[in-house]
Amino acid sequence: MRKLTKFFGTISVLCLIGLVKPIAAETVDIVELTKNAGYEVNPDDKPKSSIVVDAYTGRILWQDNIDEERDPASISKVLTVYLVMEAIQKGELSLSQKITATKEDEAISNIYAISNNKIIEGVEYPIEELIKMTLVPSSNAATIMLANTLDKDSAAFIGKMNAKAKELGMNHTTFNNASGAVAELFQGYYQPEGYDASKPNQTTARDLAILAMDLMNHYPQVLQYTNSAVVKTMEGTPYEEKFDTYNYSLPGAKYGIEGVNGLKTGSSGYGAFNYIATYEKDQMKLVEVVLGVGDWYNQAGEMIRHTFGNAILNYVLEHFSFQTILPAGEHNFDGHKITTNQPLQMIVENGKKPEWEVANKRVSIDLPGVFLKENQKNPSVEVVAESGFADLPKEPEKRQQTLQVYIIQNAFAFAVIIGGSILFLLVLFGESRAKKRRSHKRK
Repeated sequence: MRKLTKFFGTISVLCLIGLVKPIAAETVDIVELTKNAGYEVNPDDKPKSSIVVDAYTGRILWQDNIDEERDPASISKVLTVYLVMEAIQKGELSLSQKITATKEDEAISNIYAISNNKIIEGVEYPIEELIKMTLVPSSNAATIMLANTLDKDSAAFIGKMNAKAKELGMNHTTFNNASGAVAELFQGYYQPEGYDASKPNQTTARDLAILAMDLMNHYPQVLQYTNSAVVKTMEGTPYEEKFDTYNYSLPGAKYGIEGVNGLKTGSSGYGAFNYIATYEKDQMKLVEVVLGVGDWYNQAGEMIRHTFGNAILNYVLEHFSFQTILPAGEHNFDGHKITTNQPLQMIVENGKKPEWEVANKRVSIDLPGVFLKENQKNPSVEVVAESGFADLPKEPEKRQQTLQVYIIQNAFAFAVIIGGSILFLLVLFGESRAKKRRSHKRK
């Protein structure tokens, strides 16, 4: 009897959780999903963690093990580029500013064990070209040149990286180097004091999504360097180089998807194969992070990561779309009229029509969700005019209707809850009566 009581109690709780759990976080078998998408994959190669987010709001549309700490490898370079773009915005640097390569820079570019391009001592490299070299061929030499431009003290620069990560809300991220390659691989040419030269950087899929989303929204010009399958650097000079992208999800690459326009790949013995994809098409604006695919010793992982990532991305694109919840203009609200100058829009699961609510002279979308950060929320637009009452409500007045609609949409779950609860109480009542009978017999 106790087991039965526990069972129905558990069922009731799970159903309640199901009502507030967003569809965005539902669990899907990644291997089966990828096979159904037409890719032949080994279950042992599946990602250790993955996430897709709405880059407008930070709302999570797909998640799997997103808070496991992992080595991002060369994806680390994205934060170095972020700091460069921030300095450019502040007027401290410019894209055309030239950096003269040193003997040490050239030596780093010749280290076989780490990804690079050819850097020549004495040549002046515009910062814009160094950004391309950092993001596409994943040049460690170019990355260190950028880092040294911002701060000649390599340890101080890493301190800036960690401070920026904390500021952005990357709460499970620690940097020990500027490029993603452990410092001991630089043969003494890069030695950040106070940092373990053998220790890789650590982060999570969630934290990298936070970084990529912020970069995408504040420095979208970076994507012009990452949106092509083939990139040339120092074009028209004796030092021109041509690189094929490692991001095979870009249009024109082996596993290209229209709409993918960035961002960065990374791989290492510690972290296996990783990448961040950014996507913009049909008003959909997404960030995808895929970490820990395959085995470093099987370099096919460079391709395999994109089969899993593409399957996940296409799944999201099939199930979600950018929708107008409330067009701009005049609307009736609880018998009154309100006017908005902007449409209320959001990426929403197909087939769902979220309610909207009014409070504090704003119209917002009333839809439960899971976000990257606590301070993120559904979009809202300003009410520019209202008639029929002096002040709009200070608290949302649409929630009761929303709850009613939600109950109707989830009638089965509510029926299970109610039925389970009644049965739960009956079982408890029966146990209580049985105890009383036993007690009378003992007397």
